[in-house]
Amino acid sequence: MNVPSRMTLVAVSAITAITLSGCGAGAPSPTGSPVSGGSLTIAEAADTSELDPQTSLYDSSWRLQDLVYDSLVTTNSASEILPSIAESWTDDGTSYTFTLRDDVAFSNGRPLAASDVVGSFQRLLSPDTGSYWAAQLGPVTDVVEVDAQTVRFDLATPWAPFLASLASVSAAILPMEEIEAGTFDPTTEMLGTGPFQFEEHVQDQQWTFTANPEYWGADEVALGEVIVRIVPDDSARIAALRDGSTDIAYFANPDSSTLLAGVPDVETVVQESSDVYWLALNSVSPESPFVDQDLRRATATAVDRAALIDTALAGSGLPTAIASAGLPGSCSPDALPTYGGTSQEAAELLADAGLAGTGFDIMSPPYLSTFDPIAQVLQQGFADAGLDATIETPEMGAYIDRVYVQNPSDFDALIDYYAGYLYPTMAIQNLVVDPANPNELSGFLSVTPGLEELLNVANTSSDPEERSQALEDLCVLVAETANVVPLATKSTTIAVRTDQVDAEIPAFDGYDIYLRNITEYTELG
Repeated sequence: MNVPSRMTLVAVSAITAITLSGCGAGAPSPTGSPVSGGSLTIAEAADTSELDPQTSLYDSSWRLQDLVYDSLVTTNSASEILPSIAESWTDDGTSYTFTLRDDVAFSNGRPLAASDVVGSFQRLLSPDTGSYWAAQLGPVTDVVEVDAQTVRFDLATPWAPFLASLASVSAAILPMEEIEAGTFDPTTEMLGTGPFQFEEHVQDQQWTFTANPEYWGADEVALGEVIVRIVPDDSARIAALRDGSTDIAYFANPDSSTLLAGVPDVETVVQESSDVYWLALNSVSPESPFVDQDLRRATATAVDRAALIDTALAGSGLPTAIASAGLPGSCSPDALPTYGGTSQEAAELLADAGLAGTGFDIMSPPYLSTFDPIAQVLQQGFADAGLDATIETPEMGAYIDRVYVQNPSDFDALIDYYAGYLYPTMAIQNLVVDPANPNELSGFLSVTPGLEELLNVANTSSDPEERSQALEDLCVLVAETANVVPLATKSTTIAVRTDQVDAEIPAFDGYDIYLRNITEYTELG
């Protein structure tokens, strides 16, 4: 689900080279001849009704929006910030000045104006828009049109994740002239400056996009059409790859590479991400046993991340602290409190606190196939420590209501995943809860004293060493509090018919955009 406002929201050395199976090791090797203006068919697992990039919460929405919309900057598999609509920029720590490309236009033919950039961010930052992404931009005090090709952002203090926040489709540039004139509604239509333009959507069936002739890089785009089919069942996506009706397919199941190994002409790419599987222990509800921090710490100590990765995640992913291990500069989980413990150590903590034999439920949401295996591995580890955990899987509506609507939330422990984004502190901002202004997390996360202050230093200090130390302290604090227990980074498997499409899937993406290189894809005939 990857809901950012709900916490379901690289050091390059930590990101392995692209992992391949199927036809053999090495990068996918195209076997046909390039077709100019060809068509690409993609099989996705879930549909979305979210069209407005500034308010969309789900990664399935981001991937579709990224075809149509463009942002000031973009990123690559090494988490570097690269030019996009902005061809260059300068900054002095609290002021960022962007020079816009002079050949950008919306797909309706109207040239991009600096006022579109200014208006897009004014809309994003407005409380009336209700964008969860506004907080990620930090202390922006003003967005100014310097001239027709130049825009300046003024910040009250330095903000380390600022450029990273601009690389998300949530910070895409919208056609503000049309929005203000009432001729375009971003909640029901799509109109951007990206490589493709929206043509048709049949809910839960298919999306159709065509090449945007106004795109500033249109000469480099080989595809003329992209069709995204919604195929919820893994086996149906595998069948579509087998019969050639799909060129690329998305899989969340870490066993997918093995299942696809015998399909002719299919290569699988395991794409790492900054997303993190986590265990949330409800410290708010008086019905939850985890209001007791001693129990939370003992439960966290019983987590065997190596066993979880090997058994439940088919060996993919990295052990991680609250700052995703997939991002440059993240803290190491190796020496954190409650990490690397054993069931025996957890049992001793429970005995000392008089909590041995405590029982609780682990909620495993129904929308991702990896949750149940994770729950089963955790359940066994907890049993070895003397805890009695029962796994429950509610239907989707009940899950959302019990976890994110009710306050306090109606669960003891929850397995889910959160978006790590592109900078180590970005996900941690979601842990800051304000009892006077409850959000979706307030139902199960209590206030962690000192967290907001450390986060402020990690984000705003002009001293890199001070920022790094604050991040380390944040990781320790979250581990000690054990309100949330990060488990491992999350990966996805992308399958490619190499006889039908020449496509390089990035080894890593911080925003779950596995089609980030789509402008370089070519149909093979």
